Amino acid sequence: MPAKRFCTLFLGITTAAFVGIAMLNFLVDPYAQYSPEMLRPLVQTSRAEKVALFHNLPEPPEGLILGSSRVLKFEPDYLHEKTGLRFFNAGVNYAKSEDHLALVRYFENQDHVRPRMIVLGLDLSSFSDGNPIDARLLSDPCLSPQLRDVVPLEQRVHRWKELLSWQQTKNSIKSLKLAVTQSYPQQDAESFRPDGLLVYHEREAQLSQGTYDFNAALAYNRNEYQQLYQGFDRLSLSRCERFERLAEHCRQQQITLYVFLTPMHPDLLEYIRDCSTFDQRRTQMVRYLEIAAGRYGYSFVDFSDIRSFQGSPELFVDGIHPLEPNTRRMIDILVQTGPKKHQYAVQ
Repeated sequence: MPAKRFCTLFLGITTAAFVGIAMLNFLVDPYAQYSPEMLRPLVQTSRAEKVALFHNLPEPPEGLILGSSRVLKFEPDYLHEKTGLRFFNAGVNYAKSEDHLALVRYFENQDHVRPRMIVLGLDLSSFSDGNPIDARLLSDPCLSPQLRDVVPLEQRVHRWKELLSWQQTKNSIKSLKLAVTQSYPQQDAESFRPDGLLVYHEREAQLSQGTYDFNAALAYNRNEYQQLYQGFDRLSLSRCERFERLAEHCRQQQITLYVFLTPMHPDLLEYIRDCSTFDQRRTQMVRYLEIAAGRYGYSFVDFSDIRSFQGSPELFVDGIHPLEPNTRRMIDILVQTGPKKHQYAVQ
């Protein structure tokens, strides 16, 4: 075969293979990055779910709970009891500053009604530049447009580069197998109530039966957070800037803002302190948030250590997710730092 013909044939086959892989990953979309919605993704889709739940509310909420999965057990009903305001839990998995900003902007644009209070939980690790913007945020048709002024173009197109990722291709094949064999679990391991509160169906059943493997869950978190803190040598300037945009918006619109650092189980905290820059970054973060609180007028509490709210290590489902009795203790302390209940209820 002539060399020219061979090269042409080789390039044609290679191009066709790349196009085929890209189409497979786009259509199957195991990470919920591209929104074709043909097959059930392998990852959680809390952003889209929270947007849908928000639209199903009988009336706009007066308060929002924002943060990662670590705030999903903050009860809107308990906050209503403490403040007199109707709350919606808008927490989403792996949330960062851009998620909080996008959610507030979107919710306000829908009803043209601003919340009167925001309870915002910040994960220290989310302020690492090594922790990228979640592709599920950038692919969401409702939330992504809210960030055109704060997220650079190269970050918004990063997910398209992953169409040729070998890891994504393997998971596309896995997703296809699940769809063909109908091997999905009969009941979701967890789901959201209409007010956004997370219910751990599987975990809570195992906890009540005494069969839950807490040590396995903690071991997973140790590996996860060791990776999250690798190379975390300074606070992300872009994440700080996005946080301050939200804080300034709250100041201008007279929205009461409570900010707190989310807690860890003592065993995970001890492990991360020993193997990472956690202590240095925590000190830096606390100082930053305290200074910013003076500038923007929000209330701040550091809940990194459960002793700060007299939390119980038994009331975690793993190293990072507290159950309701712990979140209630945090809420009690938060609301003590701001206006009293009768002041919230004044129209």
